[in-house]
Amino acid sequence: MSAPQHSPFAALYSPNSELELSLLRSRLDAEEIPYTVTNDHFGSLYIGVQVEAFNRRWILVEEAFLPQAQAVLEDFTARQNHTSVAMSQTSPGWWDKVRTLLEVVLLGWIVPRRTPVSPTAMTFDVRFDSEQHHFTATTAGALTAQGMLALGRTLLGHSRWQSGMSVIFDHRHLEFSMATLADLEAIRAFHRSHQNEIGNGRSAFVVGSGRVESWLELWQQGDKISSDHRTAVFAKMDEAQTWIRQPD
Repeated sequence: MSAPQHSPFAALYSPNSELELSLLRSRLDAEEIPYTVTNDHFGSLYIGVQVEAFNRRWILVEEAFLPQAQAVLEDFTARQNHTSVAMSQTSPGWWDKVRTLLEVVLLGWIVPRRTPVSPTAMTFDVRFDSEQHHFTATTAGALTAQGMLALGRTLLGHSRWQSGMSVIFDHRHLEFSMATLADLEAIRAFHRSHQNEIGNGRSAFVVGSGRVESWLELWQQGDKISSDHRTAVFAKMDEAQTWIRQPD
């Protein structure tokens, strides 16, 4: 009998404590999401100092289950009232490797490290324009799959939402330069799974002056999706409003 085939695993989250790891395991088990934990028992043995690439643990899930796992994580972190830590997608440089070795020897107390500047967590606000009969979703912070999926659920769950509605996404204060391919694919997976609820309306993305090309380049990555929903990207809000109001 041949061995079962699994899709590649993707990083989901690095728990901050044994309790957090245990709770997340329970949630993933309950949802029957395949996962593994790097440095699991090794990280439990060396519990004092969390050293990257030595004893820090990461929860990895099968890529096919990543959108579902991110929804579970989003709900979990909301309940725990803290922001999750995103795994760096860059390879460690020479100083990171040297620092890792020194931290192992010196227990991590006196080795200086580069402190990354974390973008503000993504926030959003959704409003319905009863006169123009469309929604406006205003975002800020750093674009993540968790934030965009939460926005999508809020829109589709709104009491005024109907299939085929149009939306202006005001992303002028959204930082999207650090969005990963995993984020994009999770957002696309959400769109595919809710195609019937979304319908054939219009989505206007307002990204601000000088950022249209960057937005388009970002979404050139990964697998494209075919949809009856029409989209357009604009630098200014008034251009988006004019386009949204155009008759079909």
